[in-house]
Amino acid sequence: MYSKSRKKIILSIMGSIIILFAVTLSVILLASFREIRQKNLDMLERYVEDYSIDNKEKIEIIKI
Repeated sequence: MYSKSRKKIILSIMGSIIILFAVTLSVILLASFREIRQKNLDMLERYVEDYSIDNKEKIEIIKI
């Protein structure tokens, strides 16, 4: 009688721990992905500002 309830308790605790671990890992991965994506977008925007055609034309006009 006690062994069945003991197994159920252990399984429910282990299930809860596994779910908590999975959720924590998912949150960490999503936060990291979002931060890396934002950094990449910022870097791409700086690159476009530095090397865009309009910017090169402005630099050439200034040099002339």
